[in-house]
Amino acid sequence: MMQLRIACWWLALTAFVLGGLAVWTEAFAGAPPAFQDPDAALDALAQTHFGLAHGASALRRELAGFAPDAPLLVLGSGDDWTLTEAHFLISYLAWPRPVWCVGSMPSGQQTQFDYPPPPGFHPAAIFFYKVDLPPGMPVRWLSPELAMGEPPP
Repeated sequence: MMQLRIACWWLALTAFVLGGLAVWTEAFAGAPPAFQDPDAALDALAQTHFGLAHGASALRRELAGFAPDAPLLVLGSGDDWTLTEAHFLISYLAWPRPVWCVGSMPSGQQTQFDYPPPPGFHPAAIFFYKVDLPPGMPVRWLSPELAMGEPPP
């Protein structure tokens, strides 16, 4: 009787482990790395955060219209940690343009994720990342999560 219990326990353990491995291995993609594409990692970030296919080249096209010293601003939710990745991605692609980041929060709450600009800052463009757009400001949607607007002078 004891040997039957031990055998059943091992059988159940084996079934659990094999079932777990089967589900766990489905999470891995079998695609080879894209060594020939220098923007593969940037495109993956843009797809993940912005829902923007071929995001590196699309953002570079948008940024090409600005002067090399044009200051830019990324505006997003101050309690969303992905705002930092969105800021870093846009900042990397916008180089050498300075890019600042402001996290918006309800009144009385302090933002956790931002890199505020200096006083007197006037951006050439504002990237709105997963936030409500200001009324009356003309914006262009770049993706479902990202819009770009040019504030009046």
